[in-house]
Amino acid sequence: MKPNFFDKFHIGLLACFLLLTAPVSFAADGIRAERVHFKKGAKSAVVEASIKGYETVDYVLGARAGQYMNVSLATKHGATYFNILAPCQNEVAMFNGSGSQNQYEGTLPASGDYKIRVYMMRSAARRNEVAHYRLEMIIDGREATDTRAPRTETVPATPQAGPDLKPALQKAIIQFMQAEKVPIDAGHTFFADFADLNGDSTPDALVILTGPYWCGTGGCTMLVFQGEDKNFNFVSSSTLVRPPVTVSETKTEGWRDLVLTVSGGGMPAKTVALKFDGKKYPRNPSVQSALPAGAATKGAVLFPEGTNPEPLPTPASQRDLKSYDEPAMAIATKYPDTMTVDATCSGEGCGYFFKFKPQNSALDQSEVHLFLPAGAKTAKDAEIGMDSLMQGNGWKTAETAPPASEFKYPWVKKIIPFRAEQGMNGYIIIGEIYSQGVRAVLLYPAELYKTFMPTAKSVLDNLQFKPEKLPITTQG
Repeated sequence: MKPNFFDKFHIGLLACFLLLTAPVSFAADGIRAERVHFKKGAKSAVVEASIKGYETVDYVLGARAGQYMNVSLATKHGATYFNILAPCQNEVAMFNGSGSQNQYEGTLPASGDYKIRVYMMRSAARRNEVAHYRLEMIIDGREATDTRAPRTETVPATPQAGPDLKPALQKAIIQFMQAEKVPIDAGHTFFADFADLNGDSTPDALVILTGPYWCGTGGCTMLVFQGEDKNFNFVSSSTLVRPPVTVSETKTEGWRDLVLTVSGGGMPAKTVALKFDGKKYPRNPSVQSALPAGAATKGAVLFPEGTNPEPLPTPASQRDLKSYDEPAMAIATKYPDTMTVDATCSGEGCGYFFKFKPQNSALDQSEVHLFLPAGAKTAKDAEIGMDSLMQGNGWKTAETAPPASEFKYPWVKKIIPFRAEQGMNGYIIIGEIYSQGVRAVLLYPAELYKTFMPTAKSVLDNLQFKPEKLPITTQG
């Protein structure tokens, strides 16, 4: 029987145990490491220190499998957190403090050196802020308890999706991360499997995110997507999930129940069924009632033994991009080197113009124009003056609409395709976010749609709105 990802993880800890005497030093990525020593007879240690900007510190302490550990971080800085990395792990965290109020309590899974990584979120680090903190670490010898899990009988209950759906699923995962304001960079990994959850004969997708942003002491984040015409629409996310997951033959509100075992964080293991409520699956499996011990569950097992996580490809739009992030402006994004950016604010609002560098082609007339009207708090407000804009530029509404997934951003409320003179087409995108109306105009040569759109979308895919700068009021 081949070991799966989690089996390999624990096997690797044994090899790592042999390296406990290795000296601690600066890691290749510049993270500073400090060895924590408990005083003789003590069960706890306290560190009071500070970090600035992108500075990160690993507090390294040795512990044995089965020992109880409690770690807490106290700080007045709202963007400073800690993760815990198990022995031999440098990237994937077994606990993520940003989603757990900087408090960890649980039984350790293996012997070796644990790293308590204190860091600052990028939004604050890039402003070079300083965070003072007090980190308390407690270790004693309490053991964990466990319970016998119900049995699962595997049946061929769900259709499988071919590899041609993977790109669409990866795109859906990236869109979810963008909505959660998670940086789309290297380091994200995931499991993916497919099943018909709602009985429409179309494969739906289940994804377990395994990168450092998504995993904690009790497991990782699982996403559910509904398959529709080679696209995937987000349904729900659940935390504290470990594979395997069984797609049960039983249904709730027309969707199959998802059966999984919850453990970690010092709580006894239990097997639960996540039931669809008509809109989504439960967010937190740990609060669901346990299934009877030893009971059989009929269904298809997803993420079986031998499954390993795969890296999430960095979107093509992320490569060789320049950053736009002026401190005084209300947006930040990235754009290709083939474009220039010009931003200005006036009494009417703030505008951001992304245009192609002159290359003696039809693309010279293309642009992406983002506009945040002053005083516009909703998408309806952002539509004010649309008729004048259309008439003044000679644009006429077109019947052709973009694919449903082309502009699926959380702030978008309405898309208006139009035709312009001299073979130019475009879209007006209306939306709202943080009590601010948003209007975006994409203008491009009709025959160069496939050339223009990936480049233009790099601006939209990376677009971040700064809540502290919104809404836009009348400028002086």
